[in-house]
Amino acid sequence: MFKHHPTTGGTAGHIFRRVIHLCIALIPILYFSLATPFTHFFQFSPHYLLIVIIVGSILFEIWRLNRGIVLPGHRHHEKYYPASFFWGSVSLCLVLLLVPGGTLHGEAFALPIIWSSAFADPIIGELRSQHYPSYFTLLIGMLVVLLVWWFAAFWYGIAYWWGLLMAPVTVAVEWPKISYIDDNMTMLIVPLLLVVLLHGPIHAH
Repeated sequence: MFKHHPTTGGTAGHIFRRVIHLCIALIPILYFSLATPFTHFFQFSPHYLLIVIIVGSILFEIWRLNRGIVLPGHRHHEKYYPASFFWGSVSLCLVLLLVPGGTLHGEAFALPIIWSSAFADPIIGELRSQHYPSYFTLLIGMLVVLLVWWFAAFWYGIAYWWGLLMAPVTVAVEWPKISYIDDNMTMLIVPLLLVVLLHGPIHAH
């Protein structure tokens, strides 16, 4: 199934990269399940923890780039550029930090934003690496995102039209391959910005 990929660790590194991407889907579930107990136990908002993770990720990435370190699952070019893992972790934290509704109601939007990236990105990547036609890859990617948002609409009661909007937008921001802009960032940040703009002012946390 897996062809040669320019990933540290070869096929094993590529599979590891995909598994990490899929496991990201667990983060919004864990975060919103534990946010309230976390606040009660530690007497401060988990948003402070997110800020610490963002700052720590930035500092670690600066150190990694200065040392020229390439970790298992990294693409070879990430020796010289910020890694997808870095963009993804920081962007994911920003989604949890800024999504409308805060720790009480933000899961309705945070989950489909994060799941769309967690599921659609690796599927699109595999279809592209197997040289499926572009139109087929685009349609499958949009279908995955649409189903994720419609699940959120069914489960959380948000409007179904979010899926019709986010399906083409999410896939569109994944498609271009630009060295300095990673799709792990754009697939999270662009939908987040749309939600913030269309949902209204961010609620008090």
